[in-house]
Amino acid sequence: MSSTRLTFKPRRIPYAVLGGAAKARVRKYLFPLSIVILNRGGKLYRESVLEELGGREDYEIVSIEGPEAVPEVDTLAKKHPAVRFLLLQADCTPGEKINLGIDEAQAKFVFVISSDMHIPLSTLSRRILEKIESRGLLCTLPVLKNQRLETIPSLQVPGLAAQRLKIVPGTRSMTG
Repeated sequence: MSSTRLTFKPRRIPYAVLGGAAKARVRKYLFPLSIVILNRGGKLYRESVLEELGGREDYEIVSIEGPEAVPEVDTLAKKHPAVRFLLLQADCTPGEKINLGIDEAQAKFVFVISSDMHIPLSTLSRRILEKIESRGLLCTLPVLKNQRLETIPSLQVPGLAAQRLKIVPGTRSMTG
């Protein structure tokens, strides 16, 4: 027999904050959307992501940096003063980084991306933000495409086939 604790005690991860506006002490929703960028160490799209997202006042940007102390963070903080960089002092899992980003966010909705993803600015239009606010929820799944721009299944749907559980790959939500 095994047992699992019913309570979750989050691990406290020490970090420093560089750049951006100071976080309000009382939980206030100062922005309609917070974008949390998880730095995975790649530099391919890092600068372009900050360039595209950094000039908007519709949302805040929080970039979570690993303990490997990226030397260019100081330069990036000066170049993008609206971005808040969280410099972690210890290794942690991607889930812990996401939880930390959500805790630091000053918006009701949080959008998490990786620093090596290219997100066009048109993806985050004001119309999409209004739709999120009116529905009161946000849960998205990216559409993945190969080099020939064919959609790659990115949704796993459980189903029964001959009284056995089967996972069927799909490309879009069944609930609309």
